[in-house]
Parts: sequence; C-alpha cells; structure tokens
Amino acid sequence: MTGTLTLYLEFTRITFIKMLAYRLRYYTGIVTYLVFVAGNAFLFRAIYSGLPEGTVIGGFNEAAVVTYIAVAWIGRSLTFNNVDRELATQVTGGNIAQNLLKPIDIQAMTFFGALGEALFRFVLFTVPISIVIVPLFHVGAPDAFSGLAAALSFFLAFLINTAINFIVGTFALHLKSIMGLVRAKHVVMELLTGALIPLSFFPDSWRQVVEMLPFASITYVPVTIWMGMRQGEALVQALLVQVFWAVALYGLGVALWRHAIRRTTVQGG
Repeated sequence: MTGTLTLYLEFTRITFIKMLAYRLRYYTGIVTYLVFVAGNAFLFRAIYSGLPEGTVIGGFNEAAVVTYIAVAWIGRSLTFNNVDRELATQVTGGNIAQNLLKPIDIQAMTFFGALGEALFRFVLFTVPISIVIVPLFHVGAPDAFSGLAAALSFFLAFLINTAINFIVGTFALHLKSIMGLVRAKHVVMELLTGALIPLSFFPDSWRQVVEMLPFASITYVPVTIWMGMRQGEALVQALLVQVFWAVALYGLGVALWRHAIRRTTVQGG
C-alpha cells in the first residue's frame, strides 16, 4: 500500500516540476485574474450604487458581493486544471496507448498529477494573486474555524472539478476531438459554479435545482464557507454533500473509463 502511494505521489512530483517550465504563463495569469475580479467588482458596485444604501440581494450587500467575487476567483486559481484537455491530447497524439500498457490506474495517475498542478498553482499563482487582490478589494480574513473548513472545502472542490474534467476527458476515447465539449463545459461551469454571480442571486426555483448539482460545490459552497455564511449543521451538511459528489463522480469516472477503453481506437503513435 505504501509502495503504491509512493508510486502515484511520484506523478504529483513530476507534474509539479513539469509545470515550472510554464511559470511565465502564470505570472501573466495574475494580471488576467486581476482584470476579471476588477471587472466583476466594478459591475456589482455600479449595480448597488443605484440601489438604496445598505441593500442586500441574495444575502449579500455591496462589500460582501465584492469579497465573494474576489475569493471565488482566488479559489478558482487553485481548483482549476486541464485534465480533460490533457486526456484529449493523449488520445489524438496516440500517447494514451503507452499509458494503457503500464501497470497503473490511469484515473489515479491523472488525479495525482492534477494534485501536482494544484500544488504548483498554489505556490506560484494562488498566493501571488491573493497578495494582489486581497488588499486591493479589502477582502477580510475568515475566523480560524471558517478558514480551516474553507480549506477542506476547497480541497473537496478540487477533487470534484478534477472528477468532472476526467469524465469529460473520457469522451475523447469515443469522439476523438472533444474541444467543442470542453468549451461548452467551461461556459456552463462558469455560471453554475457561482464563479460569475452568487447562486443565491438566481430565482429560488432555479437556485434549488442548481444547488443540487455538483457544480455548486466547486465555487459557491467553499466561498460561502470562507465568508462564514455556513455554520453548524449547515456547514456539516455542505461538506458532506461535497464528499458525496467527490466519491460519486470518481466512481462514475471509473465506470466510464472502463467502458471507453474496451471500444477505443488509437490515433497517432
């Protein structure tokens, strides 16, 4: 068991080192994320400025919604990865054949590799972005308990996001090119995760449906935990829902992958 874990942790280490070759892209990404946060923050400030002072929408006043947007994008810098695109590239390039011949679990290898990317992004992307965004938009720190709970929640969000990306990536074994599917997934997740606007801004009927989906657990749940908006039973329930989706989506990925490799053909080589 220890030997197996050591083997897969090696994929984490290798991915971290490999990502160092692309560190300049993450430096420019700091500017990109700053533009996204600033644009959304200015938009919401303009909306609230036309409303009576102290107006609360969906549980957020002006300062709270700006904090939400800032923390959402900081969290996104950590949980985001390109597992689906990488699987698609392996299929179209023929490299997937070599991996299938190895005595390893492809899904576990992918997750541990994504963990290496997440660690890299934390050090060279999330921390620098936080240093810029937090003071600029007056993002307050959570209390110790909410901070620890949010850290766990963001880790679960990473697992859920990676599981969804792996599921999308498995379709490359059937479709060969999934770039259209990846772009569609990206657009849908921007809205349904709550990265663009808090899900509490949705009409109640829509919000109740969206919160039942796994996407809410990627951004909306961890950010609201960070902001101290989930306490006691509500906090425990939110974390349990995230655990459920992480396990369920991983299991779905296992089933889809096993089905896909039985009928796959390899391009390139």
